[in-house]
Amino acid sequence: MEAEDLVQDLIINFWQENRFRQIQTNFKAYLQQAVYRRCLHVIDKRKVRLSRMDDYAHNYLNREYYQDGIERKELAMILDSALNELPQQRFEVFKLVCMENKKYQDAANELGISINSVKTHLKLAIKGLRKRLFFLKN
Repeated sequence: MEAEDLVQDLIINFWQENRFRQIQTNFKAYLQQAVYRRCLHVIDKRKVRLSRMDDYAHNYLNREYYQDGIERKELAMILDSALNELPQQRFEVFKLVCMENKKYQDAANELGISINSVKTHLKLAIKGLRKRLFFLKN
């Protein structure tokens, strides 16, 4: 599905920007090369995102919470509990934007709410998680 979406986005973008008028070479070869480059770009973005998530998880789990004696399993349970305490809408927004790395517009479309609502729910979710985790530290 992701590949189909990628090709569809390319065709729509291609048509909206009138790029078909600028092609001086074989149309089929041009599209194949464009799809190939977009695929590489998506793969590179995914690698960067996964690397950042791994770094974040590693750094987060090795911060002072772990050094203060909270075990990793306990910290994972606390995080899971904090996420489950969020109101459903905030949790969904947090999951889509932070965990699935979706853009605000994509999350808004998926949930049927406005972008400003997504931003507000995300801000409140992060604030609630920080408050909960800060409470544990003190």
